Amino acid sequence: MDVPYRSSGSSSRQHYALVRKVETEHSASAADQHILLEVEAVRGEISDPGLSLKRCKELLIILLYCHSAVTSNVFENDTFHFAIPHALNLAEAGANVRDKRLGYLFCTEIMPSNHELQLMLVNTLRKDLESLETARICLALDNLISSSTDDMIPAVQPRLHDLLGHNSPHVRRRVLLTFRALSRHDEGIMQTLAHTLCRRLKDPDASISAAALMASTAFGKSDELYKHVNELFASSPHHRSRYWLLVGMRAIQVIGLRDDYLHIVVRLIRTAAAHKDHPILLAAYLLISSMRSESFLTVSSTSRRALVTDIRDILFSEDPDEQYLFLACIDCVDPKWWAGTTPEVPTVLEEQEVGRFMRFLDSPDSLIRRKAVTILNKIDRTIVSTYYAQSVENIPDGLAFDNKVEYTCRLLEVLELQYADDGEGYARQVIDLFKKLEPPAPESGRLLDVAVEKILTCVRDNTSMFKIASATIFLGYLLEGNDVGPTLMVVIAALACEYCGALSFPPEDILNGLSSRLLSLSVSLQDVCLITMLRVSAECDHVSDDVRTVVSHLSSLSKSYIRKRCDQFLNISSDKELLLRTLRSAKSYTLPHVVEALTNVGTEGTRSSGSSGARKGATMSPSSSPSLSASKLRYAAYDAPTIPKPRPRPRRRASVARSETDSLDSVLSRTMTPGELTLATQELEALSLSPPPLTKEPGQSPLSRPDLIAFDTPFLTDPPLVDESDLFRSEKPAPENFETMWNSLEQATSSRGWFEGSPDALVDRLKGLQDVEVAVVPPEEAPFIGEVKVLVQSSKKKDCAALRVKASDEEGCLWRLRCADAQMRVVVKRLLSDEGD
Repeated sequence: MDVPYRSSGSSSRQHYALVRKVETEHSASAADQHILLEVEAVRGEISDPGLSLKRCKELLIILLYCHSAVTSNVFENDTFHFAIPHALNLAEAGANVRDKRLGYLFCTEIMPSNHELQLMLVNTLRKDLESLETARICLALDNLISSSTDDMIPAVQPRLHDLLGHNSPHVRRRVLLTFRALSRHDEGIMQTLAHTLCRRLKDPDASISAAALMASTAFGKSDELYKHVNELFASSPHHRSRYWLLVGMRAIQVIGLRDDYLHIVVRLIRTAAAHKDHPILLAAYLLISSMRSESFLTVSSTSRRALVTDIRDILFSEDPDEQYLFLACIDCVDPKWWAGTTPEVPTVLEEQEVGRFMRFLDSPDSLIRRKAVTILNKIDRTIVSTYYAQSVENIPDGLAFDNKVEYTCRLLEVLELQYADDGEGYARQVIDLFKKLEPPAPESGRLLDVAVEKILTCVRDNTSMFKIASATIFLGYLLEGNDVGPTLMVVIAALACEYCGALSFPPEDILNGLSSRLLSLSVSLQDVCLITMLRVSAECDHVSDDVRTVVSHLSSLSKSYIRKRCDQFLNISSDKELLLRTLRSAKSYTLPHVVEALTNVGTEGTRSSGSSGARKGATMSPSSSPSLSASKLRYAAYDAPTIPKPRPRPRRRASVARSETDSLDSVLSRTMTPGELTLATQELEALSLSPPPLTKEPGQSPLSRPDLIAFDTPFLTDPPLVDESDLFRSEKPAPENFETMWNSLEQATSSRGWFEGSPDALVDRLKGLQDVEVAVVPPEEAPFIGEVKVLVQSSKKKDCAALRVKASDEEGCLWRLRCADAQMRVVVKRLLSDEGD
């Protein structure tokens, strides 16, 4: 941001300084920290009883900027509510319309509809509606249009009827739109406007006529209104106004167009296509889509063909937007009028154009692919089925992993559309696809993470019948003893975890089917299966000795992480009351939420490395769980973050074969999606809640923080910024520099993993990267004594990654990475995992 203060348009130097800090930060997390601190500073200042109206306005502008500029979910819903009384006061006592608009805007953006101060807002609106100033009336109407509530209707309805005859067209237009907004809360409010709407439809002012058209869409079914709107559209009194045309066609799409007026729409399409007026073109096709197919018999065959021939030029465009426009338009026309599906109507597209259309199935844009499949299914479903079968049959050999993921996702998109209402057929096709795509789990194929997300999203977003039917087929495939690859195994485990209580299979059979696979699975899949088995065991009357024997045997063969998970299963599954209480605490029965609940229960099985003979039946909670002895760990735990009540964090096992491990902290702070299942399987690390809230030192004022010092004030200056490149001016950077860098990346995405080698070997591998500089702080030097500190910086840009490496006594080391740049983070993670070998 190189614009000087006088040219910036900022309301104050404090506003200018904040915007400059945020826009010059290299990471979104660091920018959010500036915003957090600024909100706290404003909170302290705005509570001053002697605050002037001018200063109040400046602070409200800063808060609105903070509300819109923050990029992460760091604010609670009521964070900004402390300023609502000041905004209401500004809306009431503002010296001019500009000040009052700011007060209204703040209330619109921040105040919830059920807030206790809504009554004060209604009173202020009534005063402005009764004002003699047109600007104040329009301001109040604008606020009603954007954020009305049902409580406002009795207070403002009489005055709104009076304003329907106001001298100003600006007021009359807004009043119509206000009635339309209020009708969302009370549908009957429009019934008193029938006569007024019919008059306003013929208003010579195009903006008022358009407003009447928009308001008529909320009126409901009315023969009189239907007649007036169609006559108005046929006469086109404002045909030169594009805005009126767009609003008119959208309104008629709701109200309905007479069949004998179809030729008018065809004429509009031909004109819009000739002038490349894409908004009018799409609006006209959407209007056609709302008409009965028989309506097309009222126009000539030439006009029907023109619906496709007039836009065939767009078909050959290389612009993805125009390609999608063509598909969106042609999707609005019944295929029997252009696709040659009946002998009476020949196909409109020529062979070359049909070939071009089929190429959309392989477009890099998923929206274009899905739209093309939808259109082809309307023409003939066998076309898409043949395309899919050929694609599966001709899967290229030796596909790179990323290309394989992309290829799989495209095929899954086709299945989603082909079997949108058939859960059983969808599941069977997915199983057949993965038989072709990946080997069984013992052959250690890589997990197709995006495919897991797409499959589970498709199942979860469908009807309950679809969910049960698809889950039944997936689980049945497992119970029949078939070989299952890693991706399909995660899908089956996730569906078993979520729907085992609703399926026809006995839960004991599901438990036996999962346990029989345990010893042949990879570590990550063993973890998933053990979690699912705990969930399924809650539906069982008794966990069989065979299952417990298999889990005990796996525990004896495994290292610390899986051993702890096995002990957790053996302990909790034997205590039905504790298991049910734990599952009831989960937000849902999805796999990530069950993992969270099991992590929070803090039982001995999850917190210690005790055997299956550990005492059972004891009631344990996170606050009373025993501490994990450092002597039983393969490496010392990292220092806990400074928070008021630190939570114990279970550590991951160290022999994970593939360690692409982004932090799951952010996952558990929001609603889980199927995509988190990939993290839960690939990343064997503990789950924790969202990052701790900011705390301030006792006696420290928010205004005294260095981050809040204004950039351009005549009295204060910004603290010096640490340039990341300074950390690399020597081979061994100063310890305090590493600590500064590490702390500055606290809000950046962090990752952990296991490296099969010494810390020196890890550093050597990092030094093998091209165009990077690597600096090392030995383990005997502070900070973080006992850990090797590594800084990696790209020589082409200032992006930096910070690593802490802890050696283990098992011929490996644990690394922890913080990096604000996504591309560098992926490169470093892949290098340190098996992919880098």
